[in-house]
Amino acid sequence: MVNNIVSILFLIFCLTITSSNATNKNDKIDSLLVDDSLYNSSSSFMNKAQLKSELKSIGFKDYIDAGLNNEDKFVRFSYRMIIALLIIFISTFIFIISNRFVAEYLKRKKSNINDRVEELISIYISIDKDSESESDEIYMELKSFLKNKTARRIILKNILSVDNSFSGESNIQLRKLYTKLNYDKRALQKLRSESWAIRAKAIRELSQMDIVETTDIIRKSLDHINPVLRLEAGIALLKLDKANPFSFLDVDRELTTWQQMNLLEIIRKVKSLKVPNFKRWLYSKQESIIEFSIKLISYYQQLDAVDELKLLLTHKSATVRFELVKCLGTLEMEEVIDDLIVVYESEKEEAVRLQCIKSIAYLGGEASIVFLEKVLLSGISVEMLVAAIAIRESGVMGTIKLKEYLNTEDVQLLKVLKHALDENLIDSK
Repeated sequence: MVNNIVSILFLIFCLTITSSNATNKNDKIDSLLVDDSLYNSSSSFMNKAQLKSELKSIGFKDYIDAGLNNEDKFVRFSYRMIIALLIIFISTFIFIISNRFVAEYLKRKKSNINDRVEELISIYISIDKDSESESDEIYMELKSFLKNKTARRIILKNILSVDNSFSGESNIQLRKLYTKLNYDKRALQKLRSESWAIRAKAIRELSQMDIVETTDIIRKSLDHINPVLRLEAGIALLKLDKANPFSFLDVDRELTTWQQMNLLEIIRKVKSLKVPNFKRWLYSKQESIIEFSIKLISYYQQLDAVDELKLLLTHKSATVRFELVKCLGTLEMEEVIDDLIVVYESEKEEAVRLQCIKSIAYLGGEASIVFLEKVLLSGISVEMLVAAIAIRESGVMGTIKLKEYLNTEDVQLLKVLKHALDENLIDSK
């Protein structure tokens, strides 16, 4: 910005000098010549050296005044523009310099506060829990920082960061410090905010610090229109609601694929969850809730839900049917093979048909091999390849069975077999 202003100033200055110097100097020369004729009766002219000397005697103020009062409008405008741009340039320069000094000062101040807070928290979690006097001293010093908004954020950031890095007694101490400094009350105030982002951040904070008392308030966010806030509330309830951690499934709201992935990741990490029977949500109004419940049945291997799963195999949603077929395969119950074959034969969605082949192959057994051979000869290239790979992966006998078909005159089948028996593919497994 400064460079641009300098360039503009230089350009205008050059234009002004070009147009005004001749006028000003000619006027001055004319006046000097006139004055000279009055004082010399012989009408002799000044020599060049004397003329230059007179011109140099003209002051800067006179030069500016001459420009501002010049008869030429362009010259007057140019001088005024130069003065205005000079003022802007100087003001901008002062602003940039002062802003840089202020930024550096605030940065140093923030760094000093952060270093001190880190030190205090490190001491706080390492001192003996019976040493109340030392704990109180650290608490009082940290409390003195709370008047400053930046310092409050730094303290909270350090508490949350250290809490993620430690476990056991250190976490208990940190959570006591968190509530003692009234951060839980501030987070509760944020939950009343109109901004979903502020509420989501507060929920995550309360969840991490295990503030169980806020469970009912957090549950209200499950019905919010924003999916991110709903996700944060669901994750928080998994950690905080000890009696009913999966209560977020009761809400009549869609669970996006992204939300499901995040929830499953948290479920795998959270220990000692009270696990309900998920077949109760298989008749939810939301297809995404049904889909997620099927995934949870598969994850927790709830075999008693098989009958309900089989009844849903004709569900109108292809996504639900896909998850059902996949789940029935992972439950490893061979008696569902016939049901999966029926689905395969009536199914129009390619993804569901392919998953039927994979699930039946995973369940194994004689019925599985018979079905896979039938698919291998079906003439549908994609399904043939999936079946061929499944047969090969069933073991040595499967590879031998595939090689028996190598004498076929069916070009498509031969291509599939060669691909399935490719040594490079086998080795890569």
